[in-house]
Amino acid sequence: MADTVAPALTDFDFTPSTVDVFTGEKQVTVTARVTDATGAEAPTMILASESTSQQLGFGTMTRTSGDTKDGTYSRTVTIPTTAAPGDWRVSIYPLRDTIGNSQTGFNNHPTKLKVTNGPADTAAPVLADFDFTPTTVDVSTGEKQVTVTARVTDATGAEAPTMILASESTSQQLGFGTMTRTSGDTKDGTYSRTVTIPTTAAPGDWRVSIYPLRDTIGNSQTGFNNHPTKLKVTNGATAPAAPTKVSAVHGDQSAQVSWTASANNGGSAVTEYTITSTPGGITKTVAGDQTTATITGLTNGTAYTFTVAATNGMGNGPASEPSNEVTPVAPATVPSAPTNVTAAGGNASATISWTKPTANGSPITGYTVTSTPGGVIKTVTGADTTSITIGGLTNGTTYTFTVTATNAIGDSATSHRSNEVTPAASATVPDRVDKPQAKVKNRKVIIRWKPVGSNGSDLTGYTVASNRGHLKTVAPGKTKVVFRKLKPGRYKFKVTATNEFGDSRSSRKVRVDIR
Repeated sequence: MADTVAPALTDFDFTPSTVDVFTGEKQVTVTARVTDATGAEAPTMILASESTSQQLGFGTMTRTSGDTKDGTYSRTVTIPTTAAPGDWRVSIYPLRDTIGNSQTGFNNHPTKLKVTNGPADTAAPVLADFDFTPTTVDVSTGEKQVTVTARVTDATGAEAPTMILASESTSQQLGFGTMTRTSGDTKDGTYSRTVTIPTTAAPGDWRVSIYPLRDTIGNSQTGFNNHPTKLKVTNGATAPAAPTKVSAVHGDQSAQVSWTASANNGGSAVTEYTITSTPGGITKTVAGDQTTATITGLTNGTAYTFTVAATNGMGNGPASEPSNEVTPVAPATVPSAPTNVTAAGGNASATISWTKPTANGSPITGYTVTSTPGGVIKTVTGADTTSITIGGLTNGTTYTFTVTATNAIGDSATSHRSNEVTPAASATVPDRVDKPQAKVKNRKVIIRWKPVGSNGSDLTGYTVASNRGHLKTVAPGKTKVVFRKLKPGRYKFKVTATNEFGDSRSSRKVRVDIR
C-alpha cells in the first residue's frame, strides 16, 4: 500500500526556556523526533519574536540519532545581545517526506522562549489604582450593582486580578472571580468586574478586596489588597438604640462596666460596643455579643462615670446614660507599721505610745504590743487607741517594746523598738525617822538619829525642830545636830526627812531638861 501520510513530530523541545542577554549572547538548543513510513526530510526550524519582527535560527536541523524513518534532530541557535526582550515563538516548518507527503501547518511549541535583557524581574505586580462605585447601595427596593476597577502594572506582565466582597458582620461573600482587562496590556492594564448585590445581602459594611497579585513568572504579593473604604449596604436599617442599665464597679486603676444590650438594634445586628470614661475619655471596644468590659489605665483616687454606645452595620448609635460614679483604689493590704514608739517606766509596768499608721485600704481594728524580754503581749482595739499600759513587768529589768497594727487583711510589719525603760516602785515621801537620841552637856544638846529610806526619791535633807522654836536643817548625809546655849527649861525635839515628794512623818519626840 502506498505511503500517503505526512511525517509525524513525536517529540519537540528546547532548552533553556529563558535566557538573559544582558551580560552576553546565549545559546538555545532545539530538539525534535520525526517519524515517517517512507523517510522524512530533515526538519527546518525558526525562532520569532512575538513583539518585534526579529527572527533567529532559521535553518535545517541536524540528525543526531536514528534514521529518516525515526530520527532525532537538533539545532543550536545563538541569541545575540540585540535580541528583543520578551516572548519568542519556537517553530518547526511543515514536515515533508521524501515522496512529497507534507504537513499543512507550522509546528509551534506551546511554551515561549523568554528573552530578557537586564536584571531579572523579581518584583510582584503593583496595584496602581483601586476603586469601586457606588460606595453605598440600598437593597430594600431591589438588587443593586457595584463595579470594581483596578489598574495593575508589572515589568514582565501580570495575571488578571481576582476580587471578592465580604460582609464584615456576617460570613456572606459576593463577587468572587477574575476581573476583565478593559484597556492596556499585562504590563499596565485596567481591569473591571461588576457584582450584583442581592436583596438578601447583610446590611452593614462590606470589605472590597483584591487577592494577592501575581505575574506570569511567579512573582506574587503576600497579602490581600483591601480598599480603605467599605461598601455600605442598607436595607432600611438604622443605627442601634443606646444600651441601658450601665453600671460600674471600681478596681485597682480600673473599673468593670456592665450594661443591658440595646433593645432595638435598628434592624442590623450589633457588631460592637464602645465604652468611654469621663473624665479622661478612655475608650474600649468589645464584640457585639458582650455586655461587660474592664476599663484599665484609670487613676486611683479619681471618680469616673462611663457611657456605652452600640454599633451595627449602619453606624454608631447614641451613647447611654452615664453609669454610677466609681473611684478606683489600690487593693487593700495590711497596715503600715506603727511609728514613733515610745515607752515610760512605772511600778512593775510601762506605758507605751505610738503614732497611728496608714490603714492601706482596710480600717485598722487594733494593735498588739510586745515586750522584750519576757514577751509580754497586750492588745487594744480601735484605730485611734495609740497608748497602752502593760503591767506584770519586773522592777529593775530593762525593757523595750514593739507594736503591730491589724486590719481585716492581717498584721502589719513590726515597728521599730521603743526606747529602753526600767520599771521601779513608785517614789513617795521618805520613811518616818525613828525616835532620835539626845545628849545634854553644859546647856548644849546633841540630837542623833538613824538614816531612813528615801522611797524612790533621793533625800534632800533632815530637819530637827524643838517645841521652843529652835530649828536646824542638815544635808541628807548628816544624822546629828547640836543646839548650843539653850536656856534652862524642858525641851522636846523631833526629826523629819525630806525628798522631792515632801516631808516624812515627824519622829517621836525626845525630851531633855536644861538646868
